[in-house]
Amino acid sequence: MGKKEEIEIKEDDYELIPMSPIRRLEKRLERIENLSIPESGTVFKDVLEIVRMNQLIVDELAKSNDALRIEISKLPAKIDELVMNLKELINFIKAAGHQEEREISKEAMAPLLAKLDELVKTNKEASEKNDAMLELERDQHHYKQDLYKDKLRSH
Repeated sequence: MGKKEEIEIKEDDYELIPMSPIRRLEKRLERIENLSIPESGTVFKDVLEIVRMNQLIVDELAKSNDALRIEISKLPAKIDELVMNLKELINFIKAAGHQEEREISKEAMAPLLAKLDELVKTNKEASEKNDAMLELERDQHHYKQDLYKDKLRSH
């Protein structure tokens, strides 16, 4: 296979990030290598540095995605636990309602209200953490895209 066949790109090739900018850099790098102009060495070094930086960004993005995937994979178990606690609470309320037909005092409701407040707080915290993680992932992705674009523009 010739080098041209190996570097040929389809515009719809995607992995974690679009691959076409990387492929264009590789093609440009190959053209620069083929030049015999003495000053092409500095351009070659600059392009090589850009490619290395881009690979570092891609590696960091992959690590971030893996970490986020791990954290998100923990959520179903926590949600299942929350659902189980809510079902337990509902059963407790139903049982208490059937046992006592009379008015319930504030002292009797205090443990139930405390448990309900705890469940609401746990649910809110889980939701906030999920939202924060998703926002962090979006911010990291945009930051790395902007960094990559800035590097390309500067050269």
